[in-house]
Amino acid sequence: SVTSIGFYAFDGCISLSEIYSNMKNPCASPSGSGGSSPTLYVPAGTADKYIAQGWDEWASEIVEVKISSTLSVSDVKVTHGASVILPVSMENEESVTAFQFEVSLPEGVSLVGCELTDRKSDQTLSFSELPNGNYQVVALSLTSKAFKDSEGALVNLQLATEKEMEAGEYDVTVKNIELTTTDENALHPANCTAKLTVTDVMVGDSNGDGKISITDAVAIVNYILSKPSSSFAVEAADVNMDAKVTITDAVAIVNKILAGTTEAKSRAADMQLDPQ
Repeated sequence: SVTSIGFYAFDGCISLSEIYSNMKNPCASPSGSGGSSPTLYVPAGTADKYIAQGWDEWASEIVEVKISSTLSVSDVKVTHGASVILPVSMENEESVTAFQFEVSLPEGVSLVGCELTDRKSDQTLSFSELPNGNYQVVALSLTSKAFKDSEGALVNLQLATEKEMEAGEYDVTVKNIELTTTDENALHPANCTAKLTVTDVMVGDSNGDGKISITDAVAIVNYILSKPSSSFAVEAADVNMDAKVTITDAVAIVNKILAGTTEAKSRAADMQLDPQ
């Protein structure tokens, strides 16, 4: 999506050795690289376009690479104060053995857990918060085994939202992606972005699916037994508003279902009612 780069944008970057560009129709060369002569990696079949735009005047070499493995994320919905699973999927032609990427989250959202799916072979996964507030996620096979299959969810990210977070749509971006093939080639697919929709707390909708059902009562029981689901919303589960989640809240949900009340109302709307 880059449309321009200012002249001498890389001036002073004396250790610049590699640049990866996913632009199939490149913008004009920024010119100047602070005395370094980096190797420029571009999509297959586009080298001539980069030369026409002057990139060869300061890049030591322009290398075409086939990027046929990509990551993707889907839009998700969560109530504020709750957590949600965001699957990161990979579609790959090459055999990929390792990956790393950054996760950029909006203010009020944090990455609290990561788990590889059953596509893993013997890869180990780790993540950490970076100084810039993003999160680095890394998976590696010490025996260079490839991930299984060629499509589907690869890793599940558990995102937690703060109670004070306002309802709305927010961007979650997976960027600076590097996939490593079993023959030690590095692939750099484009960034991918999902919409995280944060909604008000819906009383009784403890699993965050937008309605009240027996599943919400079961979710409360699991919470009491210390087996909460990743999407469990504590505030939504506190049906009687006594600041705790107990079996009484599960009974209240069952009573709502028996009374035919399956439309969840926001906490803000309920708080406007006369407590008497």
